[in-house]
Amino acid sequence: MKTFIINMSKDTAKRATIEAQLEKYPELDYEIFPAVEGAKLSGEKLIEYGYEAFFNKYVSFGTLPSFGCSISHSMR
Repeated sequence: MKTFIINMSKDTAKRATIEAQLEKYPELDYEIFPAVEGAKLSGEKLIEYGYEAFFNKYVSFGTLPSFGCSISHSMR
């Protein structure tokens, strides 16, 4: 079964834990993708990825971290 994992590159301990758990299930064909850290995106990237529309839709929930999470999942 194809399995996708999105993980912040900086969270190396978390990645190691996930990989250790996945080793118990050799039937899983997994792939790990780096997550986007919304708070670290440049102004140009925020415009390119559509942050203004995201913020207008979600208002108080439209934080940079939540935006990074959202685009991390939609880019895969």
